[in-house]
Amino acid sequence: MKADFGDFIFFRDDSLLSRMIRFFDGRSDSGHVGMILGTFEKRILFVESNWKGVDVGMLNERRQNFEILPCPLKPVQPLEKILDEVAKKYDVRHFFWTGMNKFSLGLVKPPPTDDEAYICSELVNWIYGYQLSPKGEATPHSIYMFVKK
Repeated sequence: MKADFGDFIFFRDDSLLSRMIRFFDGRSDSGHVGMILGTFEKRILFVESNWKGVDVGMLNERRQNFEILPCPLKPVQPLEKILDEVAKKYDVRHFFWTGMNKFSLGLVKPPPTDDEAYICSELVNWIYGYQLSPKGEATPHSIYMFVKK
């Protein structure tokens, strides 16, 4: 399987949380997104933001529902700066705002973004210098649609 630095990895699983994210995100096929860092001993390494915070993951046989897509842009942030973000917190406020915004017709103001915590899609958007979506508005679905257009 080919995966290069900067490619996106989209995940879909059937957990309740993943189904909620896909519902609030426009019934998307993907509930989570990360960015490929490279390979190590034939395993794919990626950066993501999950409930534990920003982390480097290794693709293994347990994670089967994923899709890797190349991005037409190049990451703005260098690898060293991306790795400096590891262990930053997950942005729970932004996660809940994304869900509330779907039902409030955009009337609920987004929480402030301070780059000290990320949801998965905002981490990827930051890596790309907010070229994928305006700051604070990236979702797994919006990034997926960006690379599919």
